[in-house]
This record gives sequence, structure tokens and C-alpha cells, in this order.
Amino acid sequence: MGAEAGRSLYEDWLFRRERLEAQGAPLGHGYAEAVARVLDYLLERYRDAPEAAVPARFPAPATVYLNRRAITVHDYLGRGQFSAIKTEEQARNRVSGILKRIASHDPQDAARRFQAGEQWATCPNIRWQGGASARAEQWAEAICARTKAARVVCSGAEPHEISAAINDLLEVTQWFPSAVVQRCFEQALIGNIAAAQALMRCRNRSAQDYIFLVWRYRIALDVNDPVAVQFCQHLLNNPHWTGSVEKFRTELANEHPNVRTEAARVLQAIGDLHDIGLLLELAALPPDSGERPGERDVYLDAARALAGQAVAKDASHA
Repeated sequence: MGAEAGRSLYEDWLFRRERLEAQGAPLGHGYAEAVARVLDYLLERYRDAPEAAVPARFPAPATVYLNRRAITVHDYLGRGQFSAIKTEEQARNRVSGILKRIASHDPQDAARRFQAGEQWATCPNIRWQGGASARAEQWAEAICARTKAARVVCSGAEPHEISAAINDLLEVTQWFPSAVVQRCFEQALIGNIAAAQALMRCRNRSAQDYIFLVWRYRIALDVNDPVAVQFCQHLLNNPHWTGSVEKFRTELANEHPNVRTEAARVLQAIGDLHDIGLLLELAALPPDSGERPGERDVYLDAARALAGQAVAKDASHA
């Protein structure tokens, strides 16, 4: 990974500032000056601050890469994701750890819990009431609702019949059959609000990834699309969806400017100091025919906000 591996956040900001000074010629249609101002602010505000002494998660590369947006984003995000295995001993240790985790789980545990009736108590999102017989009845009701919803969806029923079956399903559980999840996804893609709301209530792990795909597709069509706006808020507020920050970071390399700028605005709300370098790097890239007017201002605004820099937007960008 090179010399950048051991840099702290503060050292990385200093490296970027010195590199910017050494380059001399303005980058990115005059945005170099705005980038320099953000870096100067960071260097002044976080001097000797403990939060800037931590290792930089996305250190600026010491070598020069092709100035392409996707290369810049994925070079940042790919660092530190996988630890290198260079020797036989390292490989043996890695495999040994995996085998130990597998061996630590008792394969008969799930069977014992089922026989003890714990499957009723742990059935997802059903409010159990009463004793074992009542729970068994509620379990059967959930199974019937799931079966009916899947049958209606797969039978090519009328839209109102499908909506009714999904609403009945939501009365007893938020875990959908895969066919129902797929149907909600397809309808949300074309802007069906009812399907979008059902998908947001679904607790299947796949539902959250479908929601992100719909957000990305519809935000590219219109940044004010109601389904996309609702989905974005849902993802940001959903504790069951992991990896949201990383997914939005990746979209900074998307081919559509709407997706890139909205991802930057999301990072402005949920990112951290480590994201500032990436945003500044994108703002300083050479001109690109695929960028939208004002796109670089969005990156700079996000970087300023994450830095806590309350300054007016520069009006001198070429």
C-alpha cells in the first residue's frame, strides 16, 4: 500500500495541501482554490485534535492514477478491505480461524430448540399471545398468509387482489415469501407507492438491497421522485440495513450525475471525517464531459459540512 498506509487523518490532509501547492496549475476548472480552503480550515481546526490523530481510512495515494472518477472512488474504497496473505503460515492461520468458528456452533441446537417449541417464540414479527396452543394457531395463521400471498402474486391476479393479499400478510408478519418481495420490487421500480411502502415494511434481508436498487434507478430519473426520496430516508433510518454508508460511497462512481450528487448529499448527513479527502479529490478531478453543472459544488459543500466549516460557497468557479 506504500507510504500512505501509516498516515493519520491530519497528516493526510497536510499531504494533500502540500501536493496541491506543488502542482501549481489549477485543477478542475478552478476548484483547486476551494479545495485548498477546506484543507486549510481542517489543518487549523483539528490541529492536535485526537479525532484527527487516528489512521486515515482513505489516505491520498502517493502515486498518480488516471484521473477517472470510478478509479478514484474504488481506489479509496478498496483499501484495507482485504488483508494480504503472503505466506503459508498466514494462510493456515486464516483457515484455522474459520474452522474454529464453524466448530463452535452445535448443529443439533436448532433441532432441540424446535422440539422445545422455541420456534413459536422466535417467529419474526408476530406478537405472540397466550400459551402454546395459541402460539401454534398464530404460527399457522402466518404460514397461511404467506402461502396465500405467494399464490396470488404468482397466479397473475389483478393488482388490487395482490395488494389485498400483501396487506393481509402484513397483518401477521413482515417476513415475505421471495415471490412477494420480487413483486414489490418490480412495482416499486415503476413508481407504485403502495408496493414501495410494503417493501419498506418487509424485514427480509433482500428487501433492503432491493430498496437501494430502486432508489438508485429512480433517483437517476428525477432527484425529487417520491419513491426515491422515501426509500432514501428509510435506508438511513433503518437499523436492520447494514452497509448503507459503503453503498452510498460506491455510488460516487455512478455514471449518472443525479446518483452521484445525491450520494454525496447522503454522505454529508451520515459520513465522517474520513470522507472529506475523497470528496475533495472528486471536486479536483479534471473536467469530465459526463458531469453536471454544479456537481463539484455538491462535493465541496459535503466536505465543508463534514469538516464543520460554516463558510459561504465560492462564487468564482470557472
